[in-house]
Amino acid sequence: VRATVHELAESFRFVAGNGSSVPAETERLQLLRRAMIQRRVVQFLYHARHGSRTSSAAAAAARIVDPYALVHASGVWYVTGYCHTRQAIRNFRIDRIEQPTLLGETFIRAANFRLEPPDARQRRIVVRALFDHDVARWVRETPSFYTVREEQTDDGLLVTLNVRQEQDVVHWLLGWGHHVRILEPTTLREQIAAEARAILEMLERPKRY
Repeated sequence: VRATVHELAESFRFVAGNGSSVPAETERLQLLRRAMIQRRVVQFLYHARHGSRTSSAAAAAARIVDPYALVHASGVWYVTGYCHTRQAIRNFRIDRIEQPTLLGETFIRAANFRLEPPDARQRRIVVRALFDHDVARWVRETPSFYTVREEQTDDGLLVTLNVRQEQDVVHWLLGWGHHVRILEPTTLREQIAAEARAILEMLERPKRY
């Protein structure tokens, strides 16, 4: 029996998310878990991927949050809670949090709080993209976090996504190159075209080194 157990132990591997464990992220998770249990308000710096047009995307903003729950989705940890800055429930990626600190204040979790998919109610923009047959299988295997429907058609795989802002899926769509065609909205199609032109201009720019 011992030999069988050893053989099974050597035959299975579980690789989570990005395939590695980051000590800093583990520490943040432990601190946030303690804050949830003790009902302690937490403060941290947060790097939002899509900042305002007048600020750098890499700039971190200070947030004060009542942590309600921890969610693991698509290989990423999120903390869900009441954001004092936005005065609303928000979701924060743990790997974008820096310098988390427990404050002396405590909070009472809202009685009507229900744990739902991150920002599901806020995703009101509908995106429809048609992927050709060459990549349809791979699109199914690696869907976007925002995918809500897939439909096989004669022309390829029709994917519907619900997003908060078009920028949410620009990089994912660009990753499929010429194998995807944006059907709607028109503004997203124009944005993808602009990104493609910018990439081409960068590649054609003379090297200075």
